[in-house]
Amino acid sequence: GTFWEITYHTLCWLDLYLTGCSGEEFTPPVPFKKRSDDVIPKQPYTRDELHAYLLRLQQESTAITQRPLSTANRDQTASALNSGSV
Repeated sequence: GTFWEITYHTLCWLDLYLTGCSGEEFTPPVPFKKRSDDVIPKQPYTRDELHAYLLRLQQESTAITQRPLSTANRDQTASALNSGSV
């Protein structure tokens, strides 16, 4: 894959994991389009578009890490980390 395809793929999956929704429910932000693995967008995303997406995800992940975890979330996160599923 090309640089922009790999970058988009990585950012899109990170976004999916940060939202916590299923792949079917997930929709990436504009201008990005949901794609299946066998369909690559004809128009490549620009470096600026990908960078803006990265910055947005960085802000979201920072906000998530600053939230206090409930006991249930802490236990679930610890369990996932111990099982290697994260």
